[in-house]
Amino acid sequence: MIETVQSDKSNRFEIVALFIIATAAFIYFTGGAILNPTNVKWLYWGDPATSYLGWQFFRDTALLQFPLGVTPNYGVGFSASIMYTDSLPIIGIPLKFLSPLLPDQFQYFGAWIYLSFFFQIYFAWRILARSIRLPEVRVLASSLFLIAPILLYRLVHDGSGHIGLFSQFFILWSIDIHLGGSNRNRSWMWVLLLSLSTFAAIFPMVFILFLFSSGSHLYRERGNALLRQFRNLMLQIFACGAALYVLGGTIVHNTRAGGLGIYRSSLSSLFDSNANGSFSWSALIPGVSDTPGSEEGFAFLGLSGLLIAPFVFVVCVASDRQRGRFVMPSAAFAMAALALSNRVSIFNHEIFSYDIPSLFAPIFETLRSSGRFTWPLVYVLLLGGLRGLYISLQGRLPRMGLAAVFASLLLLQLVDMRSASSEIRERFTESGFTASLTDQKWNELAKQYRHLVAVPPLNNDPGWFELALLADKWHMTSNAAYYGRIDENTLVSENERLQTVLNEQQFDSNTLYVITNYPPNPASPILLDQFQDVAANSPGTHVYELDGFVVVAP
Repeated sequence: MIETVQSDKSNRFEIVALFIIATAAFIYFTGGAILNPTNVKWLYWGDPATSYLGWQFFRDTALLQFPLGVTPNYGVGFSASIMYTDSLPIIGIPLKFLSPLLPDQFQYFGAWIYLSFFFQIYFAWRILARSIRLPEVRVLASSLFLIAPILLYRLVHDGSGHIGLFSQFFILWSIDIHLGGSNRNRSWMWVLLLSLSTFAAIFPMVFILFLFSSGSHLYRERGNALLRQFRNLMLQIFACGAALYVLGGTIVHNTRAGGLGIYRSSLSSLFDSNANGSFSWSALIPGVSDTPGSEEGFAFLGLSGLLIAPFVFVVCVASDRQRGRFVMPSAAFAMAALALSNRVSIFNHEIFSYDIPSLFAPIFETLRSSGRFTWPLVYVLLLGGLRGLYISLQGRLPRMGLAAVFASLLLLQLVDMRSASSEIRERFTESGFTASLTDQKWNELAKQYRHLVAVPPLNNDPGWFELALLADKWHMTSNAAYYGRIDENTLVSENERLQTVLNEQQFDSNTLYVITNYPPNPASPILLDQFQDVAANSPGTHVYELDGFVVVAP
């Protein structure tokens, strides 16, 4: 579907144009204020909340700790690594060494979104430059990838967005490496390690593309060249395993999570303009009823994407035959099949299901949100459609006519998704956060203790964020956190231990205990009866009711 020809030498003026367009897109959709590293309120809800707090607690860890990414003070008792808080270890780990020079409240996630806009258009341009000869056409065609619904949806997913999943340029980078010629092994090493160090959920897609690409080259090699390629393949796989260990990715031994067969795509995802109950991404293409959880498999091509999709067949029957031209499409279709999970559906109707063999179950259950594996197929279809459209029109239209066609595609997509664009801009103008811990007693107590302990410990449970935010403000440790992957057995054991502490009243004098009320803890009324009326200035344990929580201050 994607044809390759020898690319022209990079044009510096085109790079400047790409930079300007990426900057304009960033400002148009986000307003630009998120570039301010001290602007943190936009991160105060949803998945961005743990990205931010994961970094905040990580920056206070020991400089020479190992593994490098562990966060022992965040989610105490079941802590893991910033790999599982989606805190972009590629930036967080080196930046930690500068932490004493940074403000107390500091974020780099806005800058990462900005960089992702640029790299998205840049790698699309690199791929298209191999087949589209007119500079203005390839710049316009590349710009379509900045407004791909599957990309922009990640700015507003579940209302708050998911910053790590905005790093979809790694998929385009992988396709570009496969199509490239020299230094392929070195380039694969870079994209594998950088994607792993950025966001763990992007890495499997990159890794599968890498395996398909490497496998195709192994198939064509013979003799010493085959041995050399196989050695490079093993070296790259080993480097990924080593990096996973160094970053703290192996600290969670049980990475299975519920969601397989729920957070999936369907056979209708490519033309479904509505992310299952969210707003529509097209004024002309109606949304379709889909299964619960299919928002993770959101793969709408967009109006322009649907219009150019038939031109993919032009590429398939093109006269020139480049070896390996179907490798990336094959990988994309394989991942799209994986995205359907073991419960295959269309619209909101399940067609059939099957049991995953027990041998492979641990691997598939780790991939909780399999629906995201549709993304490579979407990008392959967009690339192939743009390439096919160009092949069909070149020689039939003058240069300005070709540019006008591709500019029209861009404009049509923007107009058709104007409602979604408004939703994105609104997300970055409203914080979406309303404080529920309003009693001033929280700050008065928190500054006296070194540890904040919720009972039971919280992992993305109600109230976790504000308790962790309170702990961060006063440089306390916290067992209220949000990790994408934890060891459930460890969490259960920690819950039992803390309940014993409450029941036996074996309180640590350096710890502030917060007892939640969902469900009501049987120790709460006992502690209130025993300690609530103790005089404020008297020594010993004090118990308060603050904003619906029972707080024990030894």
